Amino acid sequence: MPCGRLTLLCITLSIALARWAVAVVGFRRSKHEVDAARHSLHDRTVERRAVWLKLHPMPSPDRPAGYKLIETGTLVEFEIVDTKVESSPDGETSFVRIALQLGGSEGGDGEGQAEWGAFGVIFTLAALSFNDARPRGYSDAAFVDQDEFTVGDLFDGMSFVRGELHFGADYVRGRCMKTDMVVRRDGQVILQTRARGESALRWVERLRGKKALEVMN
Repeated sequence: MPCGRLTLLCITLSIALARWAVAVVGFRRSKHEVDAARHSLHDRTVERRAVWLKLHPMPSPDRPAGYKLIETGTLVEFEIVDTKVESSPDGETSFVRIALQLGGSEGGDGEGQAEWGAFGVIFTLAALSFNDARPRGYSDAAFVDQDEFTVGDLFDGMSFVRGELHFGADYVRGRCMKTDMVVRRDGQVILQTRARGESALRWVERLRGKKALEVMN
């Protein structure tokens, strides 16, 4: 199975298990309650990791860390606050900007969720962007079909600017990502893409769990 599809399968399983934990435990998304949900998911996470590593006899050293980030990213609750889509003169979508609020816009603990979930949200959305990305122009020479986004890729694009976490990726191993993200202290997340059509809208819906089954087709 291609690495990209396995990454999406991992994200899908994490989303499903996170939603299951929310329904069964009935927690109110506080940090302590999320920690309790993580413990309930531990055995399943270990099982998923074992399957993945069995399929990859020479795994990258940071793959277990990637699993942890995906698990964290799918536990974060958020609301879509604003969406902006702009088209270029040729009619193709050239710019998408999506504003998210961690913890929800009404009474949620956005700052608290940003503290423990920021890296997970960035990594999961970046992994979805990477999987959808294709080469453009001369980048085809560096493109590898069976590839996956890594923790190393995450930190290559990370920076800390005026109290905000920033992530930016242009081309990564031949894939045209053109994806930028900002996570602010209050839990606001800004996701922006260029020349990627409306793909970012699908990534956000997948992270919310509304289109989870599509990644398994």
